[in-house]
Amino acid sequence: MIKILETESSLGWGGQENRTARLINHLDPTRFRVYVATPKDSELYKRRQEIRAEFFPVEMRKSYSLKAIWQLYKIIKKERIDIVSTHSGKDAWLGVIAARLAGVKAIRTRHLQTPISSPLSYNLHDKVVCVSDFVKEDLAKRGVQKGRLCTIHTGVDVSKYAPHREGILRRELGLREEEILVGIVAVLRGAKGHKLLLEAFAKLSSPMARLVIIGDGPQRENIALMVERLNLQERVVMLGHREDVAKIMPDLDIFVLPSSMEALGTAILEASACGVAVLGSNVGGIPECVRENGQLFEAGDSDSLVKNLQALINDTSKRKERGAKGRALVEEEFSVEAMVRKTEGLYREIITPQKILIVSNTALGDTILSTPLFRETRLALPKAHITALLNPVNAMLFETNPYLDKIELYGGRWRGFLGVWWKLWRRGFDVALLGHSNDPQITPLCLLLGISKIIKIPNHKNPWQRFHHNPPASPIEDQYAVLTRLLTLKYIGIESSNTRLELFLKEEWTTEAKEILRPFGKKKLIGIQMGASNRSRQWLVERWIELAKRIIERDEEVVIVFVGTKNELEEISLVAQALPKDRVFISAGRLSLGAAAALIGELGLLFTPDTGPLHIAVALRVKTISLFAVANPKNSLPDYDQSLHRYIKVDRCCEPCVGKRCAYQKCMEAIGVDEVYEEYKKLQE
Repeated sequence: MIKILETESSLGWGGQENRTARLINHLDPTRFRVYVATPKDSELYKRRQEIRAEFFPVEMRKSYSLKAIWQLYKIIKKERIDIVSTHSGKDAWLGVIAARLAGVKAIRTRHLQTPISSPLSYNLHDKVVCVSDFVKEDLAKRGVQKGRLCTIHTGVDVSKYAPHREGILRRELGLREEEILVGIVAVLRGAKGHKLLLEAFAKLSSPMARLVIIGDGPQRENIALMVERLNLQERVVMLGHREDVAKIMPDLDIFVLPSSMEALGTAILEASACGVAVLGSNVGGIPECVRENGQLFEAGDSDSLVKNLQALINDTSKRKERGAKGRALVEEEFSVEAMVRKTEGLYREIITPQKILIVSNTALGDTILSTPLFRETRLALPKAHITALLNPVNAMLFETNPYLDKIELYGGRWRGFLGVWWKLWRRGFDVALLGHSNDPQITPLCLLLGISKIIKIPNHKNPWQRFHHNPPASPIEDQYAVLTRLLTLKYIGIESSNTRLELFLKEEWTTEAKEILRPFGKKKLIGIQMGASNRSRQWLVERWIELAKRIIERDEEVVIVFVGTKNELEEISLVAQALPKDRVFISAGRLSLGAAAALIGELGLLFTPDTGPLHIAVALRVKTISLFAVANPKNSLPDYDQSLHRYIKVDRCCEPCVGKRCAYQKCMEAIGVDEVYEEYKKLQE
């Protein structure tokens, strides 16, 4: 869900506010959630019941109001806003400052053609949406950086504005069928060109033409006086503001917009959607919406307007032809659906991270469980630069991972904190995905790196949770841990449930492993991993001895291969000494991590507690039998290839579990040799 905060300091209601409301109401509610910050006495706030958004009253009297900036900042943080979208001069400054303080993206929409006083506030935004190419070119000339500019034309609701001529207006005006109705819908301001239209209308040689002026504004009295001065009272009607424009627009035969400046000319598009032929002055963005649907005339030239208007009045077939083409043009290029589609695309683009930090700097198994996170991030964002922050103890196993652009090392703790910060601080990461990390160091590190989105699941008890982009999240019982990691992607717009683990072994590691196993030829290699991260997860030595004896007695082709680290050699030796020497091979402590992983890949099966080699075996599709007491096997074992992996789970003896402080693996004692051996026989069948 992408969350947008719209800011609007304007108190009035015009094309700008109309576009904003129309856009909000047509965004996909399953993908976008909108909030609006605007003054309580604004028309936008007064119409909030008509707009599909949550409203916050924020006073925006000054563009430097610290109170307003603080209010916007609090909204951004509380609602976890992704994008701040600004519209007018005051709220543009307030909104972009609050966005920058909160570390989120900001977009400004430029609705007007009027010259800007400075490009600064525009260049502070990540993107500037222009309602026409003309506005885009004008802003570029005035110093707004071209890379920030894009055009999204204002869209018309073609279901609302449609060529269904009901005759409401013609009946209201008492017009005969043969009378030609010319109209303009615009705020009564000087720039809209009402006076030019009246001058032209007075020059027409068409007594059957009637003009209707729809709209209200500061020039109402002056325009009314001009109607009287030109003796047009019988031919011109001023209707004022109308809420039913979409219903009465189709009654027009010709629509005219004679503006001296116009960012786009949305009223022309609305008339075209209603199947009305249009005339527009050749200024601003009007030429972008007047094509085969109408005719352009020179701005300020009443003779040019008279000529084109007279031609359309005299040619009924041309009016109908241009009206039909206007409808087609709007449906294809200027519909509200097209505007929404392009805006949604921009929203997704702007929050699509370009530089991603994935943190998994704890134990080996936890990092292997993060490999689907590496892959799914890369597949969804092929152009992003992905850096993994890994534990130096096990990082070599991921050096060949094709989904990572770079690996940096950090084993947690405060000792190396400043060093890793110094390495990373200039990278400009957009997002941090905390797949599995040591806190309290990692979230502060990400904050000091200026990362705007820090995502961690679970984080319900995390002391830094308030700085995470995602809301508090508890661990999910009985769910594969990989799915929990993949949930972090949801907060950058990626949905994935592909949990397959992957390891990419170097050829030299595989060669080394095969060479060390060469003396055993085609013997069946059964692996045993005795060690684990703490005593509470380890099985008893005497039971490993008994299990190994049963296996080699059952099949004379079996060789027991002990894997692990040199720290486990003492207990491994106790088991090995109880077995025939020619049926045992100890690889623990003899190989690099990469070669040790490759050796596990050569095994036919691995017995193991819940530890890193279990996940190596799963990633390399080696059969496993795993022993659990402390941990939940449903969190550790894959939700795929389940026929390859069997487990035995017994209950904990201590509640709560003492975990790493466990001096004796009392609960693991409940796992008997018989049940482990029975699982082995089932896998051999």
